[in-house]
Amino acid sequence: MRCCEVRGRVCVAEEIAFLVSRGIPVMGHVGLMPQHFNQLGGYKCQGKTDSSRQHIKDGAKAVCEAGAFCVVLECVSASLAAELTQELPVPTIGIGASNACDGQILVIDDMLGQSSRYPKFVKRFADLEQTIKDAVVDYVREVKCGEFPGDLRNASTGSCNALTIEFDATGCCGYEPHYGSK
Repeated sequence: MRCCEVRGRVCVAEEIAFLVSRGIPVMGHVGLMPQHFNQLGGYKCQGKTDSSRQHIKDGAKAVCEAGAFCVVLECVSASLAAELTQELPVPTIGIGASNACDGQILVIDDMLGQSSRYPKFVKRFADLEQTIKDAVVDYVREVKCGEFPGDLRNASTGSCNALTIEFDATGCCGYEPHYGSK
């Protein structure tokens, strides 16, 4: 399903209702919002104080009432995540919000270890930062010395094979080469 993620609390409910009324599925997002990283003092758990907790609860309820089909809870306290998961009429998706949520998500760049900077709630399933740096250095070197692209990778003389990677419903991937002009 393609959808639009709208980050915010009560203040975005009107926008969510507008989008939903026009047939656009909307996923709400409350708790830590990376665009407010500096104002919040970094990646800090949200919903620890009574006022912050109530503000997040009000926001989550407002985005649901406006028509969001699910709500992402980012970096909120475990007790708040559990409470919202029980109270909300839609699924909750946690990112650093405990296993009390109905589902989980991580940012792929963080999960794959593509940078040395990442939130502490992230589990890195790989460490690709050095691999990426090495690949970029190799690429720049080959371009500068004229090795790349070379004749084999020239669209007018080489093959135009493309590789498509697709994921099935379990998250497993397979690949299928496509030939021609794709």
